Amino acid sequence: MKALKILIDPCYPEPLVNSLMTIHELQEEKRFEIFSWYDGIEHNFPLAETIFLAVDHSKKGLTEVNIKQIEEGYRLFVMKVDGVLDFFEFAMTVFRVWPFIIEKSRENKNKKFCYTFKYGGRKLNRMKGIPIY
Repeated sequence: MKALKILIDPCYPEPLVNSLMTIHELQEEKRFEIFSWYDGIEHNFPLAETIFLAVDHSKKGLTEVNIKQIEEGYRLFVMKVDGVLDFFEFAMTVFRVWPFIIEKSRENKNKKFCYTFKYGGRKLNRMKGIPIY
């Protein structure tokens, strides 16, 4: 079984990304591989084997960029943020929802999806109106 690739937005603090990479190095069987999501890296992996963690600053809904990514088949987990960020709270938010990100990634292995979670939040919300197939 190929490992699922998790590409993380460059807006995520580098120490957080490094921590997630280190944690996933403990896997006996490599099920997940974590990468920083920089220009073009997404073209190195099939979309069916990749999920993306993004940040969205829009007050309602998602930005046009994220909507376009969904239309192109990207499978997204989007943190909704507003205002000034505390990177410690940012990291704690990601750690709180991380088990759910892993679970939803496994459940929706071959499906298109978009889940959002709020900065400081504790749960994932499936975006309505996204056809899942």
